[in-house]
Amino acid sequence: MATDLEKLAHNLEKLEKLRKRTRNAYISVVIYFIFLGFVFFLLSRNRYLFAYSHFQYLFFILLGPFTAEMFIMCKRIRREYKKLYNAVIVRSSLEQYFEIESFNSDYGIPEHDIKATGMIRTGNSFKADDYLKGKYKDVAFMQSDVLMEDRTSITPYIKSKPVTYFRGRWMIFEFNKRFKCNLKIYENTFVLSNTKFSLFSSDGYQKVEFENAEFNKHFNCYTDNQTEAFYLLTPHLIESIEDIRKNTNGGLLMCFKNNLLHVGVNCGRWAFEPPIFSKIDIAEIQVAIRQDINLITKFVDVLSLDENVYRID
Repeated sequence: MATDLEKLAHNLEKLEKLRKRTRNAYISVVIYFIFLGFVFFLLSRNRYLFAYSHFQYLFFILLGPFTAEMFIMCKRIRREYKKLYNAVIVRSSLEQYFEIESFNSDYGIPEHDIKATGMIRTGNSFKADDYLKGKYKDVAFMQSDVLMEDRTSITPYIKSKPVTYFRGRWMIFEFNKRFKCNLKIYENTFVLSNTKFSLFSSDGYQKVEFENAEFNKHFNCYTDNQTEAFYLLTPHLIESIEDIRKNTNGGLLMCFKNNLLHVGVNCGRWAFEPPIFSKIDIAEIQVAIRQDINLITKFVDVLSLDENVYRID
């Protein structure tokens, strides 16, 4: 019967093969588009041939299925690699910190859960994956990678550069009691968030400032109950949020609503991602995974979410 070390060695060998297949698939797509661009350039130089719009459409129609197949193949290989990477390497690290209820790279936090906070525009293109649900210090949470963008088409085949509202980690922490107010906190780096006064006024939200000048300098806060907001956001909690801001790479969004705390970190990167263009190095990977884990645990630890310090009866 194979030992745990033998199983790990076998899985690592399989992972490395999948990594190389994924890398080669990515390189093939890049080479294909370089070739396609070169062909398109040569054809466009022939004004008589390319002047006919029906030829342009025929050109794209013939290449369309092949292009789609390349993307599907690349996505399929990467998915296989990602799932094995999560099962062999990531999950064992997560289990050292969390009681895991669910961990799946195929989906993430639903769009309607984020949209319900009214914190940020979700755009017309929403993507979420690496869903993790579990408990840390008896605090239930879920988290995933999230990308929210607006994409528009210039032609049926060409899309304009997307407007990105959010790219990073979204976390939801659960509490046992409900707050008497809803409170939304934006780090002032968020220029595309839903912070228009007209919008909040219609929902009963008003801007509120606290006695901590440094906090007011870095964050904009909106609430539907200013009196209760001062009870909720205690001086200690304000200082804790400031500490997190200083030690977090990415703009912060925080929403206290009912018995949930939503936290968005607009860090511009995904968590628990496997290497593609470099060989698998277990030591380096474990350091990166611990950093991704720490982004979850720091909100529970620094904000003392496992205590009753800011629950309102």
